[in-house]
Amino acid sequence: MITLQPDIAERLYPQNQPDVEQTYQPQQHYTPPPRVQPAQPSYEESTPDNIDWVSVGLGLLAVLAVGGLIPFWLLIYLTFFPPS
Repeated sequence: MITLQPDIAERLYPQNQPDVEQTYQPQQHYTPPPRVQPAQPSYEESTPDNIDWVSVGLGLLAVLAVGGLIPFWLLIYLTFFPPS
């Protein structure tokens, strides 16, 4: 038979457990958190002087890559199905 040592049994099953209803103190009134003003949008980014050239270059590269697929697929199609 296995028995628990008294100090371990006291930690697992304490005799003097406080009642949850006695320790809970409800809040008397609700205080909402302070309102935070939203950040004003910066209009500096929309001026013509601040063009993101990296994005423009990547966009043109994407257009060229997709546009280059059209002649490539035409080459493949005409290789397998030549015009008669």
